[in-house]
Amino acid sequence: MARTIDAIAAINPELPITITKEPGKPEVIDWGGATPIPHEEIESKKYELDLQTAHLDDRDGKYPSPQEEFDMLWHDINSNFLLRLLFGRSKWFSSIKKVKEKYPKYI
Repeated sequence: MARTIDAIAAINPELPITITKEPGKPEVIDWGGATPIPHEEIESKKYELDLQTAHLDDRDGKYPSPQEEFDMLWHDINSNFLLRLLFGRSKWFSSIKKVKEKYPKYI
């Protein structure tokens, strides 16, 4: 969930505010002499910020590991003639290829 300070900064990043929160008590916003932003506007902005990042929770843990992603990328390049022409001589591809050739799969 978006934080109040992030919502306020998204509305007006120039505001000199501080927010304090004690356990069991509501947040206290010190507006530093500036005109306070209405609570409804802050809550609306928090909701908007939450919508912008909602997909991250949905995707969390669904991607392959970085090792698997790089392996898929390498195999895609290695198995595609045009991609191999474009990337087959890159340092990244060449270094991975050397390791794969030196230590092939046993299966």
